[in-house]
Amino acid sequence: MRTIKVMGAGGHLIAGHLPFLQGVRVTGIYDPSATSREAAAKVLGYRPAAFETPAKLLAEKPDGVLIGSPDQFHPKQLALAVELGIPVLCEKPLAIDDEGLETVQQALVMARRKQLHVASCHQRRSSIADLPYGWVRANLSKLERRYGKLKRVGLNSNYPQPRASWKHDRSFLADKFVHDIDYLRVLLSNGRFRAERVFDAHDHYIVTGQMSHGRNSVEFTCEGTRLHNDRGTDGRGAFIEYIMLNFERGDCVVYTKTGLVRYFDRRNGRSHDESITPMVPDSYDRLNREVTQNFLAGRAVHSPSDLMTNTATVVALAGSRGRFEGR
Repeated sequence: MRTIKVMGAGGHLIAGHLPFLQGVRVTGIYDPSATSREAAAKVLGYRPAAFETPAKLLAEKPDGVLIGSPDQFHPKQLALAVELGIPVLCEKPLAIDDEGLETVQQALVMARRKQLHVASCHQRRSSIADLPYGWVRANLSKLERRYGKLKRVGLNSNYPQPRASWKHDRSFLADKFVHDIDYLRVLLSNGRFRAERVFDAHDHYIVTGQMSHGRNSVEFTCEGTRLHNDRGTDGRGAFIEYIMLNFERGDCVVYTKTGLVRYFDRRNGRSHDESITPMVPDSYDRLNREVTQNFLAGRAVHSPSDLMTNTATVVALAGSRGRFEGR
């Protein structure tokens, strides 16, 4: 890809994708906010042409399009790019309600038929093995050989309180659980699963469920919070975020913000620790760079089926049904 256009210059797109467009020029931007357009220009070092509508933006087709609009606009903007045959990287979630989900499903079917590259921003699926989520993926088989079958996974994610007032009126589950289910699916080889909402608010969610893993079934609990004010000067803050793995004969917990890995062997009651690379600001840059560069190179990390399952799960759990079962 050599030319990119941008629909919606949201904060994460500006911080997590635009800095990593090496060798690629943004030739146009659609965003009603002059402040957002100016922020994008500051990161890029130049000012792309501004367009009044998404249709006008894409009338002259670029090599790819980045979508960083508010969630409710994702389905129609994604569908427009796919209809025009333009590869697209769309921020998550791809949809937040049933109407949007139907639009996304039709777009992904069309993308598969056209063999068109569609991507979303799921950093936890990264292959970077020294960072906590990648480290667990790389070491799961070794841990099972040591401690027996995996029985349970716990994902606990903590975020600062949102700065934007509109985030107080949205489902935190719809915003963040999409990362959890994407990670669980790749960790456990896309097994069949069921999930149920326990709680959801703008600053806290809990989801429980089960997923098949080979011949076994693994229970999972995912919890996310926005209940603190400390953003921390080093990116670690004063809070705990972890990946908990419970096996037949032992346990392993990875504290993502500090990089501490703690093992406990239930056969002898002994524990020991080691350290890996913690999730600090530079780590997120590495992950976002990988997502962006995979898209620019046309490397498909997700299939259309993966994206559809992730989206359908969060729509079901955040909506009136509150449960999902699928693969």
